[in-house]
Amino acid sequence: MGERIIGRAKSLLRTLGLGRRGEAYEALISLGGLCQVAYQVEKRFGFRIKSPFDWLVTPLGAIERVLTDDGAGFGQSVTMQFDGGTAVCDRYGVAHHHDFPRTADYKAMVSAEALEACRAKHLHKYRSFIDFMRKGRRTVFIRLGGHLESPAPHPYVADPKTVETEDLNRLCRTLEAKFPGLSFTLAFVYYEAFTPVAIDPAALDPRVRVFALPTHPQSDWMGDTGAWGAIFDQLRIAIPDRANTACQFGEETREMEVMHA
Repeated sequence: MGERIIGRAKSLLRTLGLGRRGEAYEALISLGGLCQVAYQVEKRFGFRIKSPFDWLVTPLGAIERVLTDDGAGFGQSVTMQFDGGTAVCDRYGVAHHHDFPRTADYKAMVSAEALEACRAKHLHKYRSFIDFMRKGRRTVFIRLGGHLESPAPHPYVADPKTVETEDLNRLCRTLEAKFPGLSFTLAFVYYEAFTPVAIDPAALDPRVRVFALPTHPQSDWMGDTGAWGAIFDQLRIAIPDRANTACQFGEETREMEVMHA
């Protein structure tokens, strides 16, 4: 009887992302909401495990919508914002800053062919992501930013909507429902000056870890590698192989165009 109780307790701890002391995470997955996450993961580890949210501006609520219908809404229709500069998915509200060809004055060129290419690309990325998640590796999901209901790709824009405890708890429930039995941690990262939060640690799901970033003095889309490094240092990560990985940035590559791949 005692051994069965201990076994159940250990299983619960693994589900909550609280496995053996010092147990390493085996996967690091971006949940958006900005490109900065994918960039910083790759700069730190030399590669990243591919996620459908890598290069999208993703509202917090869109993660649940995408996971619930398995990305079926990708590339079906978009609405143009920012004077034609940004295509926003009508189903999910994600902003496609890197998925459509552009004119000389940086207007997105949306056509039936371009929509189909966008759809095929993101459905492929989503299926690859789901296939990888079936491996059941102990995972850190990283989310940068709050609700991000504006499609602006810049990290340093004030979010008018507060992230509350239930927002993060709900995301944990969504991940648990999609990947039952998965041992995971949700690392919620936000810029103190731009993302309002009202988080009650006592009511927060124990799988959530919260990290506040100071404003990056250079204010570029890539973020402060030193500040991100301090976060990664607090997460013990040992990715066992390079299945489903990508590497798009060279040692000094910082051009936006490389993100179109």
